[in-house]
This record gives sequence, structure tokens and C-alpha cells, in this order.
Amino acid sequence: MNKKRQFGLFLAIVGILVILSSISGITGSVVSNVLVGKSLSTFIGLIFIIGGLVLFEIGESQLVTRMIRTPKFKKAIKKHSLKPIQAAINKIGTGLGKPEKLTHLRGYSIRTNYGGRIMYKQDGNTVTLIDYQPPSKHY
Repeated sequence: MNKKRQFGLFLAIVGILVILSSISGITGSVVSNVLVGKSLSTFIGLIFIIGGLVLFEIGESQLVTRMIRTPKFKKAIKKHSLKPIQAAINKIGTGLGKPEKLTHLRGYSIRTNYGGRIMYKQDGNTVTLIDYQPPSKHY
């Protein structure tokens, strides 16, 4: 789950708690009921819920939906352990893995657990896997 989706879920839960505190007299929310009022507190809770759900959906729509493996990439990963390669590929587009901008090519690279690198291009929700460099071969 990426950070936008997590924050959206957090906002929705906060909104539910704000609405529950305005409906029932939860201890500790007496100050908010006196200063803000029940109707405004309910409105603020609804704003949190709606905003959280919108962020949750935006985070979902930005996830990678299509992976294209080029012939060069398929040839490069032959005879290598596929488990760390697949783990790195799963991190693309999620905010994990610290993608690095390539200077000599258009695109990015992401490292595998053992020091290998996967080069890729991302256009919207489509990721094109360009090349793989094993751990012992860095340029």
C-alpha cells in the first residue's frame, strides 16, 4: 500500500472518530463540542472522510497496471535468481525501493536486494522494463 493510500485511510478513520465524538459524548471531546458545536464537528468529520476516500482512490489509480518486458530485459535476467528481481519489480510505482534517475538513458533504475539494477521507463500506469545489470556488472 503506497503512502497516499495509507494517508487517505488515516484521514477517513479520523473523520469517523470526529463524527462519533460529536454524536456521543466521548470524554475528552467536551472542549471541541463547546468551542465548535455538534453540527460543525459532524461537517468536519464528513470532510475528513470524503477527503480520505478521495486520497485512497487517487493512490489506487497511480499504481502500475501494466508491465512490459523488453526482449533485452528477458535475455538479461536469464540464469539469474528471479526472486530478488521480482521483488524489486513489485516495488516500482509504490514509493518503495528508491528509484534513481538515469543520466545516460531516459528512465529510472531500481536496485535488487543483492546489488543488481533494473532499468525501466514509466509512462503513466505503464512500466517498460528495459535492462537488468547483475550485481557484479555496474557501469
